Amino acid sequence: MKILLHSKHLLQHGSFIFRKNYVYQTALYSTKKVGEVIKDVNRIRNIGISAHIDSGKTTLTERLLFYTGQVDEMHEVKGKDQVGAKMDFMELERQRGITIQSAATFVMWKDVNINIIDTPESDFNCRKKLMEVGHNQVVQDGFHDEDGWKADMAESATLGDAIRRATLKREFTPVMLGTALKNKGVQPLLNGILDFLPNPSEVTNYCLDNSSGEEVKTVMDSDRTLEHPFIGLAFKLEAGRFGQLTYMRVYQGGMQRGDVIFNTRTGKKTKVSRLVRMHADEMQDIPEVYAGDICALFGMDCASGDTFVTKGNMNLSMESMYVAEPVISMSIKPAKNEHIENFSKGIARFTKEDPTFKVHWDDDIKETIASGMGELHLDIYGQRLEREFNCKVIMGKPKVSFRECIVSPVDVEYQHKKQSGGRGEYAKVIGTVEPLPVENNTKIEFKDKTVGTNVPKNYIPSIETGYRDYCGKGPLAGQKVSGTLFVLKDGDHHTVDSSDWAFQQAAHGAMKQAFDNGHWQILEPIMNVEANAPEEFQSAVMQGLSNRNGIVLGTDSSDGYFTVYCEVPLNNMFGYSSELRSQTQGKGEYTMEYSQYCPALPATQQELIAQYELEQQENTHQKKKKKKN
Repeated sequence: MKILLHSKHLLQHGSFIFRKNYVYQTALYSTKKVGEVIKDVNRIRNIGISAHIDSGKTTLTERLLFYTGQVDEMHEVKGKDQVGAKMDFMELERQRGITIQSAATFVMWKDVNINIIDTPESDFNCRKKLMEVGHNQVVQDGFHDEDGWKADMAESATLGDAIRRATLKREFTPVMLGTALKNKGVQPLLNGILDFLPNPSEVTNYCLDNSSGEEVKTVMDSDRTLEHPFIGLAFKLEAGRFGQLTYMRVYQGGMQRGDVIFNTRTGKKTKVSRLVRMHADEMQDIPEVYAGDICALFGMDCASGDTFVTKGNMNLSMESMYVAEPVISMSIKPAKNEHIENFSKGIARFTKEDPTFKVHWDDDIKETIASGMGELHLDIYGQRLEREFNCKVIMGKPKVSFRECIVSPVDVEYQHKKQSGGRGEYAKVIGTVEPLPVENNTKIEFKDKTVGTNVPKNYIPSIETGYRDYCGKGPLAGQKVSGTLFVLKDGDHHTVDSSDWAFQQAAHGAMKQAFDNGHWQILEPIMNVEANAPEEFQSAVMQGLSNRNGIVLGTDSSDGYFTVYCEVPLNNMFGYSSELRSQTQGKGEYTMEYSQYCPALPATQQELIAQYELEQQENTHQKKKKKKN
């Protein structure tokens, strides 16, 4: 049950008054000493600010910092003073006016400590960070639903109590009205965080206990004491001035400077020499932390998502975190070969820090492929490689893994014979090259149907090897051959001159005949695409998919949103992430997964053939130049 609270409604209840004068600075912050740790869990809130791109997340955080007295001046994300917002402390963030990596800070409001995560833009999978650290989300896109929450009202003395009860049950989402850019409604939002959102003890968190040999889900104790076994989750890594900085959320027990903690994944131990809490890029040393706290440590050898415990508790670990599958891939390579070492170091660090950023070598297309949550996500990492590792990179549309397939059976017969004194080479193969059924059009198969001893059985594997080797490049566009069956029917051999090598060459010759005499076509990968957006943008989204040769399989509609299911060639999906965001004001999302290989459109096939012929001509020209030199 969720409801939208309008300002006129709130003004009727004394406990929810919006102050008319929003612009003056009221520093209702505590005089808490530097380094003091709050023991009362009721005085702690953990929140994250989440919304789509350019909606004002960092601007809101800047206002929260200012009105709580954490900063003395407000600065805009793209302000004329060129200072930039406090939370965007990376040079690239201030230059581009966007948040690139999640940043942590804390404020005091009415003697309550509020830990805040300012999340990156939507391309960077910000919600994953919030789920990892168990944050309440302050979402800047309001959701509401007026299905009866009167039961809570009946059990509560005031409207505020009812809202809090329903919010803790996740049946209700309070919506606060205001504008951070104009400094409106910031204090009521801070009041709402205190009044409605849970403290860490009011959220049930689980760990896995495998002491019995099986993983048993166990509720963690949120008491802020050292009596219970320590359990913490490393949710963010950052390369700082003093080495790797590891952000950690404590879920159970506590940790003090000097303690030794263990990584449950690697078994490695680390002595906690320094504990800090972060205010953007500034640190505050603290002596200890307890369940519900967010801290940072140096000298940790870990990856994002690792669990840390104290000695004797290696059987405890956090549940595996959910990492969304990448939605876009691009080819990436260093602009200069001498920068390959820096390139490798940068990729290793970024993939360790960010599990949604993945890089792999694709042996099919002979390219390094970077995958992430959007084009902006990948573009930022390209710029960071240049700035932080002095390695300029070239990023582009990745080559799609096309295939070539024979359309109808063709008979082949080839004799390989060489005689140049001494032992010669001799082998002969007779057979048929034919297409496989559609459901097997990603495979190549070989069948031996020979009878008698014309082709000795010990040479059959060599013929198959020669056939498979020759399928590495097809006749039309140099793509891999698939969906093809070689049926060996007969052949011939010589007792002296035949060898494994000779039969491999005979298989090559037979396949060349099939390439020259057969009818071939190019296959392309087709993706199942699922796009979701508000119904008002349905027409634009459908038209966009149609322009990419998408075939619509069906649509659904629910709660003001629609979902379209379709099949689209992978070759036509490049750049769709940005297009969909543009069509839907940043509110559209899509996923895609491989479906099948199908014959490519004639235009695509002609383009690939022309491109391959041009490459062949250039290669021939280069070879001639080398011979002359």
